[in-house]
Amino acid sequence: MPKSKSGSSIDDLARLSGCPAERIAAYRDLGLVDPDHRENGTVTLVRLVESLESFGLGPATLSAAVGAGHLSLDFARNMLARPVTMVDKTYRELIADLKLDTAMAHATFVAVGLPTFDLDHPARDDDAAFLTLLSRVTAAGLSRKSLFRALRVFGHSLRRIAEAQRDLYREEVEDPMIAAGMPLGRLVEEGASRRRRLQEIGFEVLGILFARILEDLVFENIAFRLQNGLGDLGFASRNDASHTVVVGFADMSGYTDFVREFGDREGAERTGQFEELVQTILEGRAGRIIKSLGDGLLLHFSGTEEALNGSAEIIRRARSSSLLPVHVGLAAGPVIFRDGDIFGTTVNRAARISAQAAPGTVLIDENVKSLAAGIDIDWNAVDFPPLKGLPDTRGYAWSP
Repeated sequence: MPKSKSGSSIDDLARLSGCPAERIAAYRDLGLVDPDHRENGTVTLVRLVESLESFGLGPATLSAAVGAGHLSLDFARNMLARPVTMVDKTYRELIADLKLDTAMAHATFVAVGLPTFDLDHPARDDDAAFLTLLSRVTAAGLSRKSLFRALRVFGHSLRRIAEAQRDLYREEVEDPMIAAGMPLGRLVEEGASRRRRLQEIGFEVLGILFARILEDLVFENIAFRLQNGLGDLGFASRNDASHTVVVGFADMSGYTDFVREFGDREGAERTGQFEELVQTILEGRAGRIIKSLGDGLLLHFSGTEEALNGSAEIIRRARSSSLLPVHVGLAAGPVIFRDGDIFGTTVNRAARISAQAAPGTVLIDENVKSLAAGIDIDWNAVDFPPLKGLPDTRGYAWSP
């Protein structure tokens, strides 16, 4: 006996959503889902109802709320900028086709912070794309250790970005509507389209910024390799006085522990206050912020005295504010200027010196010490491990 149209629709919806057909039939009977309404938005609706059920909000409760006129689930059709469906293969079949090791695939999902998958469940289309890319990366010969290290950074960083966008939506969209007394049904309906627009903007911004930042890092790495390599071959000097500037990194000490205890939002508040403080101090001091790097700032100074005075004032003012203790690392030498940014060995050396500085101190390299010979400061020599990829250097510390 041939299947009815409704039965066929339920089977199609089960295949695309990964939700069992009998569960979709139950949702249909409760008036929550119309299987004959064929579009990706219906797949998202099924997956939403199934997720709510797993959170303890049963379909019968949803059906009662819908029937009482408090809620409509139509908003789910417009909830995601990039809806997800299932492909026509299970994870087991997909992994076999891609010639991936099953344990490797599972470990990769753990590394990026995604839930592990059921091998016999239909694969999500985005997971299928990710596993396909993983097979290409694996075939390229990258070591598992390096690959997993990069993937962990990707996953953790992207989750923080996604959480920041979620918090932005809550604060700027949902909270004002709730404060205005908007009924629940209108809240989710009106919020859905704005959520989707913000998601689309977020995808675009993320792509643009990632490409921009990656380009900076590529140029920086090439500059680093050429500057070192040509210097070793005698074609270029690392310390050409005519191109010497002082650069530094000002960082908040203990920032990672602070964020772990108080959360990303409080961390973002502190970094914003820190940036404003440093910007105020550097105005009129022949110094400027090149860019923000989370809990730290890359700084450029036109002279040594300006760098030392500016660094000292940053540390002093941070002590008298609500900021975390600050430390500064300074290095002098040639840099490459491009699009308002700076690159090269001197920048890398300043970053690694800053990482060795104690809270409340300025730590400088030998080049800055030489340029500061006429400035009356009582420096303390500091020995620290060789800086990775850079010539050995000694540091000199000063607590303003």
